[in-house]
Amino acid sequence: MPWAPAAAEVIFAVKGVNDTLRTQITRYVGKPAGDTPTDVRIFISDLPTEIEKALQAVGYYNSRVQVSQQRQVRDDEDVRHSVTADVEAGPPTRIETLRIRVFDDGGDITTGPFKDFAQSLTLRRGDVFNHGQYQTAKDAFFAHAQDQGYFDAAFTQSRVTVNRQQNTASVDIAFHTGPRYRLGEVRFSDTLFSDTFLQRWVPFSSGTPYRAALIADLTRQLQSSGYFSRVRVESLRDEAVDLRVPLQVTLAPEASNNVGFGIGFATDTGPRARMTWRRPHHNRHGHSLDLSTGISEVRQVLAAQYKIPRKQRPQTDYFGIDVGAQNEDTEDTLSQLRTLSVKRVRETSARWQESVFVRWEHEKFEAAGEDSDTIDLLLPGVSWSRTRVAC
Repeated sequence: MPWAPAAAEVIFAVKGVNDTLRTQITRYVGKPAGDTPTDVRIFISDLPTEIEKALQAVGYYNSRVQVSQQRQVRDDEDVRHSVTADVEAGPPTRIETLRIRVFDDGGDITTGPFKDFAQSLTLRRGDVFNHGQYQTAKDAFFAHAQDQGYFDAAFTQSRVTVNRQQNTASVDIAFHTGPRYRLGEVRFSDTLFSDTFLQRWVPFSSGTPYRAALIADLTRQLQSSGYFSRVRVESLRDEAVDLRVPLQVTLAPEASNNVGFGIGFATDTGPRARMTWRRPHHNRHGHSLDLSTGISEVRQVLAAQYKIPRKQRPQTDYFGIDVGAQNEDTEDTLSQLRTLSVKRVRETSARWQESVFVRWEHEKFEAAGEDSDTIDLLLPGVSWSRTRVAC
């Protein structure tokens, strides 16, 4: 039988520091690469250096580490090493000087997207220097630059100087934004809609300074329009001309016909059934048609709505034509109601939905033991509504 070396196990403990530093050390040093005696020997011999690196990463540059171990051979000849690191972290290194500069080709930036950006960073004078927070701050510069269209941005200076004797750190960051790109033409994939209609949904004009939030607005508006099942907006930076970035919008339309059915029971109507039919894109101009019908023993209802998006803000503003018919036959009354209304719906600056309408009603009814009668009404009106979404 071939000989196999005994397996080795390491039980590692850290003493002398608080829970935060203990967690930092154990996560940083990890475990031996394997369970052979060689793996364990290398792990233990490297512990003092690795613990010092772990503490330096969070601002402790004058630590002292003593490692002790106990070796125990078990009955199965496996070896257990109980390793204890007695750590004195020492005083933390604090940021004494912090210099952050943001500039473009014209010099330091005092206005625009980077005006107050440095104040939002987690680096503060007097704080304990933390390499992770320092790297996070640098990453934030790049992320903000990308969001605001500074695609050629780069650090011209990124330096940290640590004085171990004084337990201080000096941070010097210089960030060159480069030119700001602008939003260019918006290209739509082939759909049944006209390009004129689709361009109405774009919430910016060509030449607007690039902002990722504007692209997100375009995506959100198209997704919530009811016309499309899938929306993807891509920024084509490689095709930028004169710092203008074109956008490619790929759209998958909703099904041409959406049909729904429902059945139920109510004490006043008995068994009832309902059917809806929606045609979200009736033509290339974005008109839509909704039909619904409800049938029960005492009441039959038919309703239709035709929507015509307005040119300026099709996502919130439209003209509507509503047609309805209802027959109701109760024990002592028979009525027939026909309605027709024309309305203009828009969103106000305060985000209320305003509906201005003219409604015509024609009702013919007959009560038990009485002659039938007919009423015609023309009702102009206006209504406001607002929907709040609870988070």
